[in-house]
Amino acid sequence: MSANLTFILLYGLQKDILDYMAPQWHNQTVPDPLYFYFVGFYMTIIGFVGIIGNLFVIFIFCCVKPLRTPKNMLTINLAVSDLAFSAINGFPIKSISSFNQRWGWSKFMCDLYGYTSGLFGFVSLTTLMMISVERYCSIVWFDKSYFPMNHRKIYAIIFCTWIWSSIWPLLPAFGFGRYVLEGFHTSCSFDYFSKDWSNLIFNAGLLLFGFACPVMVTTFCYFEIVRFVRKNEKEMVNLSKVDVKKFNKCTPGYRKVDVEAAKNGVILVALFLFSWSPYAIICLTSILGFQNELNPFVTELPGVFAKNSAIYNPFVYMIRSRSFREKLWQRFSFFHWCLPKTKLKRSVTLLSKIEMEPLKLPTNAELQNYGDNSTSQFNLPIQQSSLHESSFEEIKLVRTEPAM
Repeated sequence: MSANLTFILLYGLQKDILDYMAPQWHNQTVPDPLYFYFVGFYMTIIGFVGIIGNLFVIFIFCCVKPLRTPKNMLTINLAVSDLAFSAINGFPIKSISSFNQRWGWSKFMCDLYGYTSGLFGFVSLTTLMMISVERYCSIVWFDKSYFPMNHRKIYAIIFCTWIWSSIWPLLPAFGFGRYVLEGFHTSCSFDYFSKDWSNLIFNAGLLLFGFACPVMVTTFCYFEIVRFVRKNEKEMVNLSKVDVKKFNKCTPGYRKVDVEAAKNGVILVALFLFSWSPYAIICLTSILGFQNELNPFVTELPGVFAKNSAIYNPFVYMIRSRSFREKLWQRFSFFHWCLPKTKLKRSVTLLSKIEMEPLKLPTNAELQNYGDNSTSQFNLPIQQSSLHESSFEEIKLVRTEPAM
């Protein structure tokens, strides 16, 4: 490919492509083929990893009954959106276009690619927001009028996440904004170059309602969780000293599990923002009027890096979630060598001691030797048990419902 070849010359004979190519790209030089091959190879790897990893997550959560809890339905929804994002917006469309060094699809496919990119990306972000809200209610509102989630409520929440996420990328269908080629012209995104009012409304809807609002709600929820946990740290550590009535209403052991799940949520949100923030900054830079600072490389690399957001979640579950690892080991034993071992709980050890130390009652012959009232002379094991009441309280803290 010629070093002086521009995009207008490359697509000069395809007049229909000029309809969804931003004028700022017409005189930009087409990158060297080596960069196209690198992006194609990279997107193929990312696509396969995202598809296989999220399929594992969906399979484990759907096939293992103890994991099919209402709260984990949000995790399944997150895996579904990441799977679709990897399968549609990563491999094969992006990979094939990169290896061909041009966009080889129609305008309809460009619009579909841009719409699905926004849809699945916003579904993932909105689902992470709902996970943070659920953790916030479970931890901060534990002693208030908080109604636990059930499957009907969680399905309604999932439905709302898809409706909310589909509104903003769908605005071009009603005449607001459009999707155009971007970067190396092997993918499509919303037009962040045009300054007309319809396009500005479209861009504002995407950035404010699709991206900024979920990020702000998520940040608020996790900030309040951290503040609450620090304020009640002594109460969370000294579980046996909690008031009995308050303990029966909502045990701190249950909240402790939710805190661990909240930590996983913080990691997922941080990784998502780590992937998408560079792309959001590039789009905001253009909207603010600095289009001259952008070139194919500056816009392509953040877009490719954003595709990584779909592969992080399975690894977080495998490394951080004890219940997920246990079920994964049961289904696929070859994961034993690469995943951290699960630590046994102290409560399980206590239960084992109780089962392995049966009570030794006196025989009938011994009772006859000591008389009818002699049973009080026997030091029965149950009376001199080394297990204290606090140990049995700790046993009650074992949660049978796993949380992610």
